[in-house]
Amino acid sequence: MKTSIKITLALFIVIAAVFSVFYFTNHDAAASYITRQGVTKCFVVLDGGGAPIVGASVTIKERPGTAGTTTDLDGRACISAGDSETIVISYIGYKTKEIKFAMLRDNGEYWLEEDTEQLE
Repeated sequence: MKTSIKITLALFIVIAAVFSVFYFTNHDAAASYITRQGVTKCFVVLDGGGAPIVGASVTIKERPGTAGTTTDLDGRACISAGDSETIVISYIGYKTKEIKFAMLRDNGEYWLEEDTEQLE
């Protein structure tokens, strides 16, 4: 009887140890992924007159070659990034705007200046 209790207890300890290693290894990986991705912020891109800019490109400067997003019919875009990353907003005929993600206001409005040199 005492032997079966010892075996059961040892088995329980082994299972608990395996579970702990599995849980904390995956938990740390998930936390690392969240830290890299940051949070999602949405904002509106407007021209100098306050009209929404449709189809403006929104990318992350530190991730060249990766897909970003574009503004919708209301000039709205949402993007996920880390606080240390830089959001780049560009549109033909306008000056490119760079904003640190940490400084990007969720639901904020951002105006692009016309680039008159590019139009000549």
